[in-house]
Amino acid sequence: YLACASLCQALCRGESAVYSPFMVDIWGAGPKGLALTMTVVGATFAASQALLVGPLVKKFGAAGALRLGYACSTLQRVIWSYYTHPGVMLVGLALGSPGFGADSIIQQ
Repeated sequence: YLACASLCQALCRGESAVYSPFMVDIWGAGPKGLALTMTVVGATFAASQALLVGPLVKKFGAAGALRLGYACSTLQRVIWSYYTHPGVMLVGLALGSPGFGADSIIQQ
């Protein structure tokens, strides 16, 4: 199971390289828009890792929390594949937040 988790993690590494060009091309975001968006994403990552990982691992165990996290991340990417409106993408970010702690879950 950890091999599958590692593969999924490796497949998603390159997606951060397309965030800035996407926001510039699709949303027409300038430097302030990029900074705001990256701040929101960073804060969401930090909050989800700080607030969700422990309770999810306690409730579902490490493997169950990891499965839930990857299911949420998959849902997030499906939403992001079809909808590029910033509000809808923000909802996808929130729905995918349990998956942001996958690295922390694997380490526990």
